[in-house]
Amino acid sequence: MTWGWTPEAEREARKHSVTLWDFRELMAEITKRIKDDSLYFTDDTLRTLHLYAKAADLVERDKA
Repeated sequence: MTWGWTPEAEREARKHSVTLWDFRELMAEITKRIKDDSLYFTDDTLRTLHLYAKAADLVERDKA
């Protein structure tokens, strides 16, 4: 898990069969999947992400 990487790092990772995950992409995917969910998350981290996703969605709607 990282915030991007260099081409050299990607080559080294592939050479050693290491999967690179971009934190930004993972967070975007999680928020996209839970933003319309009506569940109440009891996990603090998921609850925060859920609230963030809903707030970001409302801000985007207000801009339109």
